[in-house]
Amino acid sequence: MLRLFGIILFSGTAAVYGIYLSMRISTGARQRKALISLMYAIKSGIQFGSSILSDVYGSFSDDTLEKAGFMKILRSGKPQALKDALGCKGLMLSKDVLCNLTEFSKKLGHSGFAENEELMCSRYIAMLEEEDRKLCVQEKVREDLCRRLGLLSGLFAALILI
Repeated sequence: MLRLFGIILFSGTAAVYGIYLSMRISTGARQRKALISLMYAIKSGIQFGSSILSDVYGSFSDDTLEKAGFMKILRSGKPQALKDALGCKGLMLSKDVLCNLTEFSKKLGHSGFAENEELMCSRYIAMLEEEDRKLCVQEKVREDLCRRLGLLSGLFAALILI
């Protein structure tokens, strides 16, 4: 009986770990999409309202970024809040996406003209959307692979231990 319980526990752990890895991948994708929508909000704030960045940051909300701790840092009111928030430990972004966003955050707000800021926002949005399209295909495959490998390794471990 104890042996059977151990086999079930070990197999279940392997399966749950595969599902956990799959969920981490999907969380990273949702965070990336939320950051792209933040960039759209920044662009709209500049384009239509000539809003200051702290107002744009305060009006934007996203549950995925809130859970990561990103929004708390973003709403701090500091001039470099976006750059600081990108250093948040809860973000699960690829190095390329994080590099592009960091570069964007360094340039944001340094131009004296709203048109230049809009063009810069449009450029970085296009770059990140292209990267998002590429990563979505890869992530879908990786999610399925992690989930299936977790389940299969759990079943395989159960067969070996029986």
